[in-house]
Amino acid sequence: MEKQNKLDLEVVILGGGFAGVYCGKSLLKTLSKGSRGRIGLVSDENYMEFQPMLPEVVSGSLSPRHVVNLISLRAGSSVESHFR
Repeated sequence: MEKQNKLDLEVVILGGGFAGVYCGKSLLKTLSKGSRGRIGLVSDENYMEFQPMLPEVVSGSLSPRHVVNLISLRAGSSVESHFR
């Protein structure tokens, strides 16, 4: 039997792509600094990739580190990141 974790969040963003990460960042800017609102981002992976640049990686023009970003670094420390 799997243990289920309960998250105590007021806003949950599903998906860790560009839209999810930047939605979390803009919500943080919108909320006042004194607010106790908790934002969570739920994603299958702990990274996001810029897929239009993958052919350049395959050809050797770009390093993989230029098209893959960790969600935790992109979203900021105030957005809680949860990965499956």
